Amino acid sequence: MTRPKSPETPSEKRIQEALAPAVRRSDEATARAVRDRLRALGEAGLAKAHVRCQNGVAQLTGEVESWAARQAADKAVRLVRGVMNVVNRLHVKGDDRLAKHLEGEIKNALRRFLFLDAIIVMFDGITVRLTGTVPSPYHRLAAEDLVRWFSPVREVINGLTVSSPLLLSQDTDTMQEREASMPSA
Repeated sequence: MTRPKSPETPSEKRIQEALAPAVRRSDEATARAVRDRLRALGEAGLAKAHVRCQNGVAQLTGEVESWAARQAADKAVRLVRGVMNVVNRLHVKGDDRLAKHLEGEIKNALRRFLFLDAIIVMFDGITVRLTGTVPSPYHRLAAEDLVRWFSPVREVINGLTVSSPLLLSQDTDTMQEREASMPSA
């Protein structure tokens, strides 16, 4: 004898949906759900954001008022059923001044800590592109690591080339000589 199934509470239904295998949604349905989620946030500019979904990847474009709104959109969209990844290309108003300021800060850090003067730094909101020539593979990787410490940076495209590769021991000696010549703080 089987007992009749009791009706599910809303919280039980949400738990089952979370535990159930992912069911693919159409890209159009996913895009609609993303737009609805952005409107529900109530952040300035998010309701006007353009949304495109392809194979579960939601791409956001448009202009928002602040970094907080940009980050809120990213987090909210990642929670939408059917979204596998988010490409957040939302532009923050007044961001051009921030980009130039951050590029200058990165150049100063590269000069101060790695003695690299001829590096070109381009920042587009989340991605930094480094181009130029560095003296060693150590400098190439150290420059990338240094840039990752800046908070708005999500990705680094390292286009740095090594001018004349040194042996690791020569590279270490060069760095130790430079550090020794630096005045102590």
